[in-house]
Amino acid sequence: KAGTAGLLLLCAILVLVPVNYRVASKTVIEGEVQRVVAAPLEGFVGAAYGRAGDTVKAGQLLAQLDDRELRIEEARWSSERDQFENRLREAMANHDLTAMQVLGAQLRQASAQLALVTEKIARARLSAPFDGIVASRTARLGAIVQAGTPLFEIFDPRSLCATSQVTQRD
Repeated sequence: KAGTAGLLLLCAILVLVPVNYRVASKTVIEGEVQRVVAAPLEGFVGAAYGRAGDTVKAGQLLAQLDDRELRIEEARWSSERDQFENRLREAMANHDLTAMQVLGAQLRQASAQLALVTEKIARARLSAPFDGIVASRTARLGAIVQAGTPLFEIFDPRSLCATSQVTQRD
């Protein structure tokens, strides 16, 4: 009788007394929507503003690639375009059709090169694609980057996903 009463008491204690069971695991919380801000062209990182954990707004400047060489190239192509325009006007004044055609083609080429360099300068400014939080930053001031090198990871804090690595035993 005493053994049965003890067994019943033990069962009652196990059923009625709450026991905490904790499982240790590595957990990663990340955004379901993540975007990588990558270097659009090769060069040097001139300035990096966003850091891991910073909240950013869409269009906010995160980094600036060094564009000094591009600015020099822009000035060169602008100067060449102006020279071709002047020479084209002279050829028009002299009614030299062959020179007009050659200079017109050279002018179009210089204008296209100028537009390309201007676009590269605009793309050297890296901004946030949407409102979010910077998850990681690999952009270091003065670092050499290749085109396509990821510089920032940004996630949307409104949609998070948690991943836990629990051992098979637990």
